[in-house]
Amino acid sequence: MGIPVGVDGLDIAHLERVFERERPRFLVVTSNFQNPTGRTLPLAARRQLLEAARAAHVPVVENDAYGELRYEGEPLRPSSYWTRTAAPSCSAASPR
Repeated sequence: MGIPVGVDGLDIAHLERVFERERPRFLVVTSNFQNPTGRTLPLAARRQLLEAARAAHVPVVENDAYGELRYEGEPLRPSSYWTRTAAPSCSAASPR
């Protein structure tokens, strides 16, 4: 199930409605360079997402396969950095 994505990231109000209506077992989010938009979830949106998931008791799995591909600016820390509970993070390994 998809959640609408805008300039400022995921539509948190829509996400909260989905949490209430569907009661998902977990949420997978691509915070950096989301496909197909290529957008990176801003820090404020990451915190809102984690708060909404915490309130709904929905674990978050962060797909950070593209986190190391930033061409400019400082990389944002994974979402697990901003929560006291563990938020698993997946990243792609590349051959060197």
